[in-house]
This record gives sequence, C-alpha cells and structure tokens, in this order.
Amino acid sequence: MKARYLLAVIIFSLPIAAISQIQDESLNQSTNGSWILGVGFNVVDDSATPFFEDFIKIKRSWNIVPYPSRLQLGRLFSNGLGIHAIGSYNRYKPGKLIDGEINSELREYYAIDGMITYDLNGLFGDTGWFDPYVHVGAGYSSIGGLGRSTFNGGFGFNTWFSEKWGLNFNTSGKWGLESGSTKQLQHAAGVVFRFGTSPKEELVFEEAPAPIEKIQEESEGAPVTEEKVVAVEEPVEKPLSAEEKKSALQQELDSLGPVFFAFDSYELNARSKETLDEVADIIKKNSDYIFVVEAHTDSRGPKTYNQWLSDQRAKSAVNYLISKGINSQKLTAVGYGEERLLNRCADGVLCTREEHSHNRRAKVVLQTKE
Repeated sequence: MKARYLLAVIIFSLPIAAISQIQDESLNQSTNGSWILGVGFNVVDDSATPFFEDFIKIKRSWNIVPYPSRLQLGRLFSNGLGIHAIGSYNRYKPGKLIDGEINSELREYYAIDGMITYDLNGLFGDTGWFDPYVHVGAGYSSIGGLGRSTFNGGFGFNTWFSEKWGLNFNTSGKWGLESGSTKQLQHAAGVVFRFGTSPKEELVFEEAPAPIEKIQEESEGAPVTEEKVVAVEEPVEKPLSAEEKKSALQQELDSLGPVFFAFDSYELNARSKETLDEVADIIKKNSDYIFVVEAHTDSRGPKTYNQWLSDQRAKSAVNYLISKGINSQKLTAVGYGEERLLNRCADGVLCTREEHSHNRRAKVVLQTKE
C-alpha cells in the first residue's frame, strides 16, 4: 500500500518537475507558452469492455456525479507540447456494470494522473480557436479503497471563444499495469482558463572588454611615435529639406519596430507600451506633424470581425499615446483588418502560430505636415 501511495505522489509531481525542464528548453521558441487551469466534470466507464459494446450504454456503464469533479493544471508550450497534472473524483453507484459484474454497493473513485499532450495544430496548421491534441501518461486510481496503477492514452481538444477562456473535451483510456486489473475509459468536459503568456526576451550578448593588464602588456612593447596634430575643418552641415526631414523622422519611427498583439486581443502588453513610450517621445519633439496608427490582424476569423478588431487595436494605441500627453488632434487611428498581410498566411493557407503572429501588429507612420 505504501508503494502505491508513493507511486501516486510521483505521478502527480512528475508534470510539475517537467515543467521547469521544458520551460528552459523553450526559451528559443517565439513564446514561453502559457499556463492552463481547468475545472469540469468526468465520466468513468469501468465496465471491463468500455471500448466495445458498452461504449454507448450510458445508463448501464457510465458513472458521473452532478457537480464539478475534475481539476486540471498544465503548461502549454509554443513547440506544441503540454504537460498536465489532473485530479478527479467519481462514485460507482449500485446497479452499474463494473469490471463485468453488476455493482452491489456505493464505491468512491479517486484518480490522479500525469499527462503529456501534443497539439496537432503543429502538424496541420493553427486555427486559433480549435486545438486538437493527443496525449499519453500514467496515473493512479483508487476504487472503493483498492488502488491500481495505469498507463493512459487518448485524445481531446480545446475550443477557445476568447484569448483566455475556452472549453475542454477529453477522452482517456486507462490500462491497469498490474496483472488481472481491468481497463477504464474516462471522459471529461469543462471550462479552461489560459494565463501567463509571455513574449520571449531577446538576449543581447556584448563582447567583453579586454582586461586592463592585457592592454598594458600589449602597449609596453609598442614603439613610441610622435603624434602630429592636423587641423581638420569640420564640414558645415547642409540644412535638410522638408522631405528629407519627413523621411528621417519616419526612419526613426520604423527603427522602433511594430507593436504586436496576442491572438483575438487588442490589449497592449508591457513590451508594446515600452515601444509606444518611445513613440510618444518622438512625437513630442515633432509636434508640427500628424501621426497615423495603422493596425492589422492575421487572416483567421471573418473579415468583418478582423476589420473591427484592427480598429480596436489602432484605438488602443492612440488612447495610450494620449495618456502619455500627446494631443489627440495629432493622432489618427486606422484599421486595415487582414488586407495587408506580411507573409503568405492568407485564408486557406496552413501556417504556424509564429507566422500568424507577424501579422498581428500596429505601427505609427507620418501623415503630413500642417
């Protein structure tokens, strides 16, 4: 019995330990992924033949309780992998078919499972709102006080109706590892909340300065030469024309890079706000110009919705600049929807999440001089 409880602790702890390892390996991806928290219901079919004739005999074989009975915590990574810890509770009522026989007493069911998932969008292209996946793992179930260790496998999908909220549907087959133990089929449905998405931090490596001692050693053997001072006339800078000033100003704005948005969102993240802070500084130094915020979406979703979403993104950037002291009369917001994609990811073209992310952007351009 102690060995079984130890196995249960290991199974539940394995996903948490692996999260740290996978997160370190994901630093080279476009994002570090996100956390996912789910609450829902579970159904257990422990009829001994859940994959065959008893699969659709719900009244006879399915066990369910009328309240939330499943809790899930996981980590999704940008390379398509995910790792999850799941706890579930159920009850086997009298009259149900359990292990090939009619159950005669109420038995409580507890299970903890570790699950590794792979998002199939990585193979077929990202849809944005639909994430099908396959999974494998291991678990420990206690049924009426009797425990069994299991190998698990199955499939499921998440449907996202906003950036953070969605629904999860999942089916797992559980095969007992001990001789004589039967197999179970567990279905689950619930609400999931996605949080903690963070952009990859760019790493900048600078060449370390040479040690002072090395510089001194190299200079000791160098011959001493007389320096001749030659007077050089500094060239007189020619004033820039109006067009040259506008071109230089636009180049300065372009050098800051675009502001990027999460899928189906017009909220500004911390990095976007830092970019807009620099834009605000430039605008304050060039107050005789009018500036346009142009915003875009990727191609996923209806065109009419994407047009609205791009308008909201442009307005979000303009409102932030106004909050930084920029005169609203100097700013214009324009949304282009999915009309101006930067890559091949048009409707009907399978693209990765990273490819789609390049199109979810906003930039500030110079309009005209008053």
